[in-house]
Amino acid sequence: MRHGPILLMLVVFTVVFSACATTGAFVPEPVETVPPVPKLTSPEPSPPTPAAADSAELYNQAHDMYIEGVELAQAQKYDEALALNNRLITLLLTPFDRAADDIITKKIDSLFFEVCLAQVRIGRVTGRFAPVPIEENLIGIQFNEEVQRWLSYFTGPGRSGMQRYLARSTRYLPMIRKVLAEEGLPQDLAYLPIIESGFSPYAYSPAAAVGVWQFIPGTGRNYGLKIDDWVDERRDPAKATRAAARYLKDLHQLFNDWALALAAYNCGEGRVGGAIRAAGHQDYWNLGLPAETTAYVPKFFAAVLIARDPELYGMYVTPETPLEVTPIKLGGVAAVKDLATFLNVPYEDFKAMNPELLGTHTPPKVPDYLVNVPTAQLEEINQRLATATVGNPYVAPQAVAKIGKPQTSGGGGFISYRVRKGDTLGKIARKYRTTVKMIQRYNRVNPTRLRIGQTLRIPVGRRR
Repeated sequence: MRHGPILLMLVVFTVVFSACATTGAFVPEPVETVPPVPKLTSPEPSPPTPAAADSAELYNQAHDMYIEGVELAQAQKYDEALALNNRLITLLLTPFDRAADDIITKKIDSLFFEVCLAQVRIGRVTGRFAPVPIEENLIGIQFNEEVQRWLSYFTGPGRSGMQRYLARSTRYLPMIRKVLAEEGLPQDLAYLPIIESGFSPYAYSPAAAVGVWQFIPGTGRNYGLKIDDWVDERRDPAKATRAAARYLKDLHQLFNDWALALAAYNCGEGRVGGAIRAAGHQDYWNLGLPAETTAYVPKFFAAVLIARDPELYGMYVTPETPLEVTPIKLGGVAAVKDLATFLNVPYEDFKAMNPELLGTHTPPKVPDYLVNVPTAQLEEINQRLATATVGNPYVAPQAVAKIGKPQTSGGGGFISYRVRKGDTLGKIARKYRTTVKMIQRYNRVNPTRLRIGQTLRIPVGRRR
C-alpha cells in the first residue's frame, strides 16, 4: 500500500481545492475579460484496476493519461483536464507491490505529485482560487486597465507567441540577471526583451533596431557596440545586455522614474523630454507620446507578471538550455564553418553562439578575434586550438585580402536573390534568417506563384 504521507497529501489537496471552489474568501473578484467557469461535471467511473503486482502496466496507463491531461489543459479544456486528472489520481492510488520494482515505484510516486500540481495549476488559471494577488506596483509603475488589457492579449490572441518567447528567454536569463545585478538594476528588467525582440538575437525592426535589446546603430555605438561590415555586436546577447543595462541606468538617472526611462528606451530620451516640456508634468500616462510608446510600459508590466509565474496564467513552457559560453582568442582569420569543424562544435551551434558574425569568415583585420565556444568543451577546445596552423583552420595571410565582404552590413540590409528551381519562400527565409512575412513585406509576391529566375529583395537577418 502507498505510504501515509501520500494519502495525507491527497486529503489536504482535496480539502484545499474544494474550499477554493466554494469558500468566498478564496474566490477572486470577477474580471470582465475572463468568462465564467462552468461547474465541474461529475467524475466518470474509475478505470479498471490493474493487477496488483503489475506496477509497470499501472505506470504506463497512468503516464498516458497524464499526457492526455496536459494536452487538454494546453488546449484550455480545463474541465475535461480536471475530470481526467481526478480519475488519474484514483488510478495512482491503486494498490501495487512497491517492492517489485524500485524504479517504477519512484516513477509512480513522482507522477502522483505531478498530477496534484497540475490540478493546482488549473485551479489557479481558471480562477477557482488565487494564492497570491496581482502585484499593484512594479518598479514604481502602477497596475491599471491598460496593463490588464495586455494581460488579456498575452493570455488570449498572443498566447502562442508569449509561450515561445518565454521558452527562448531561459537561454539568456541567467546571463542577463547576472549583468543587471552587477549594474545595480531591478531584476524585472530582464524581461524587457520579451516585448523588444522575443529574445531573438536576429530580430530586426523597421527602425533598423537589431538584436535581443533592439539597439539602433547610433545608440549601440554610443554604448560601445561595434557595428561594421563583418560584425554587429548588437546581435551578441552578452555584449548587448551590458550595453542595454548601462543605457537603462543612464535613462533612469536622467528621469528618476522607470516609466519614463522605459518610454525613452522605446522612443528616445529627446522625444520623452520634449513631451514633458510640452505637458508641463512628468506623468507618463498623460504625456503626448507616440502610440507605440504609450503602450510600451503597460505591455512590459503585463509581460513581467506573466514571466514571473507563467503557469498562473496558463502558460506551459518547455525551457531551453541556458547558453553557457566562454570567449577564446584566435590566432588568425578563419572561415566560420572550418573553425567550427576544427573545434569540434556543430556548425549551427557555433553560429548560434556567435550571432554577431555577419560573413563567412571572422573579421579579416582582427586576427586575434574572440569567438564564443561552449564552456563545457573549453578544455578540449583549448587543446585543439594549440595545434592550429595556417591552412587548418587559419587562412593564409596572402589569401586574407581576397576574402569578400558580406552581402549586407551590420545595420541590417537587403540582398538580391534569384529564385531557383525548388525554392519556396519558407526555404529562402530560413536560408537568410528572415521570415516569409518579411519577404512578402518588401516584395509583391504570391508564395504559391514563385517563378524561376524571379528576383526578390531579401531583408537579411530580420527575424523575430
